[in-house]
Amino acid sequence: MKFLKKVLDKQNEGSIYLEILLAFFVWLVILSTVIPSFLHLTLARKEILIEHMGNQILSRQVQKVIYDQPIEPLIEQEGYPAYYTVVQENMEGMKEICVYYKSMENEEKHVCRTINKQ
Repeated sequence: MKFLKKVLDKQNEGSIYLEILLAFFVWLVILSTVIPSFLHLTLARKEILIEHMGNQILSRQVQKVIYDQPIEPLIEQEGYPAYYTVVQENMEGMKEICVYYKSMENEEKHVCRTINKQ
């Protein structure tokens, strides 16, 4: 009887290792699908924050131009790229204000607004 019990215990040991191996592969599959999605969402969120900051800076610079206040040509904030402001005046007396910055992929991006200064 003791011999049979030892044989059955050894057979169960192998199935335990198989279950652990199976659980490991299941977790590996789950993590390999979740982690890339999480990283993509994190990078997309950061890109949206950078674009939003560019629009906020542009709005502030437009207000400064409207009220004849000096604009800031370079704005740097921690965690964000450098934002450069350029104001151009065309023949009709309209001013175009653009804010240039670099995205997460180091692509040059800009947002512009045109105002009619009277």
